Amino acid sequence: ILAENGIQTDSISERNNGSKITINSDIELAAGNSATGFGGGVTNEFINGSFNIWQRGTSFSGSVFTSDRWYVNNGGTGTITTTRQTHGVAETGIPSMPKYYLQMAKTSSNRFSNSDYLLQRIENVRKFGNSGKWTVSFYAKASESNMQVTPTIAYDFGSSGSTTVTSSESAITMTTSWARYNFTFTGTSLSGKTISSGSSNYDNDYLEVRFGITSSSGTANTISFSDIQIESGETANKFMVESAGVEFKKCQRYYQVLIDGSKGVRVPLGIGMYTSATIIDGMMEVKEDVRGPRTISTSSGGGHYQSTAGAIIQDNFSDLSVNLIDTNNFNNRGIGIFHNGQNSNDLASQNVSTSVTITANSASTLVTVEAEL
Repeated sequence: ILAENGIQTDSISERNNGSKITINSDIELAAGNSATGFGGGVTNEFINGSFNIWQRGTSFSGSVFTSDRWYVNNGGTGTITTTRQTHGVAETGIPSMPKYYLQMAKTSSNRFSNSDYLLQRIENVRKFGNSGKWTVSFYAKASESNMQVTPTIAYDFGSSGSTTVTSSESAITMTTSWARYNFTFTGTSLSGKTISSGSSNYDNDYLEVRFGITSSSGTANTISFSDIQIESGETANKFMVESAGVEFKKCQRYYQVLIDGSKGVRVPLGIGMYTSATIIDGMMEVKEDVRGPRTISTSSGGGHYQSTAGAIIQDNFSDLSVNLIDTNNFNNRGIGIFHNGQNSNDLASQNVSTSVTITANSASTLVTVEAEL
């Protein structure tokens, strides 16, 4: 079975009267069906803990979603600039050898306060309740050795649920080189708590893990994070490396770029039909299943969109109206799109019932769907 799953079994030893088997000095199978050494017993409940996915861009300012699923709160004085940074190919401080990390920076006249923080919200608060043990681990480095990270755990029971339960962990002092830090917390009791019912494809309750940042100097300072993990139990195991494809699909449950003109124009967005000389009714489809409720954002500007029938350009127009066919049911991937009226960028009125493809027509065209907690 091990060989079938790509695990070399050329060196197997047995210890402690059969209570533990070691494979290649790395993988241990112990009594009680536990396993360590190859991620088989580890599930990282954070999505994109390695900061590999950056659908929204690579540089951000203020309070905003940054690397997928990770939100930066800019609550202190001065502006936080958050950027994607690349690990050196000879980086030895992080065993999994990740490609990217997230960096937060303050300007020279300001310093981080505890209201400046990085966070992720994880669906389904039930999973983390009833006194179970959970361990959070992360790699970090700072521009000054006395910078601190204070973790906060918040149980949010949803819009119609019980009052949020919040607890803070002890402050952790950073160094100026990459190092791994961890803490363990005990899940809150769910006895007597009311959790919002949510819907068929999403929960609106969540666990929030927040990394509050403080610095003592007023000089320009930065802090960087890499390989963040949360797992069941009291041990910080090796970081679980997820395949890029699997991680990307997990991210797309919460945010998707449906069309991005900066990566190429004439990319099809959807199909439609002229229902009058100046109106198109159409449909586009999200790429992966998205939790609800959804929010669709569309760019606007001269000639952002174009309708074509075959190779013939029918119309150039500046904006789209979006009608969510079903805001909650992610099994229905259809999203209605609607264009009404002529503007200075339009061509002549079109024939009713003409079927068209709607495409991006500008490097600035951007259509996204978001369903963050």
